[in-house]
Amino acid sequence: DIPGKTFVCLNVMWSFLEQRSFKMTADQYMEKLDSIAYLLNVVGQADAIRAQLSGPPKSQNGMPARPVVGTAISLKLQVSEATVREWFGRGYQ
Repeated sequence: DIPGKTFVCLNVMWSFLEQRSFKMTADQYMEKLDSIAYLLNVVGQADAIRAQLSGPPKSQNGMPARPVVGTAISLKLQVSEATVREWFGRGYQ
C-alpha cells in the first residue's frame, strides 16, 4: 500500500453454480454478472478488466494469480478521484 493513495479493485472469487455452498441460482448469477459489467462500462473500465483477464496470470501483493477456494483475485480499476468520492463519499480514506 502507498500512504495517501486510494485503490479501487474488482475482487473476483472462485466459485461455480454446482458448488454446494454457492447460494445463487443461474438467473441470479447472470443478473449479478450483468450488474458488474454495467458498472465497469459506466466507469469506462470494461476494456481494462478484459485486458487484465486475458493477459498472463500473475500474483500481486501476496494474492494468488488465479482464484482459489476462499481467496479472491483483485483487479485494480483506474478511476478518477471524483468517481471515488461519488461512490464512497469523502470518508473513504
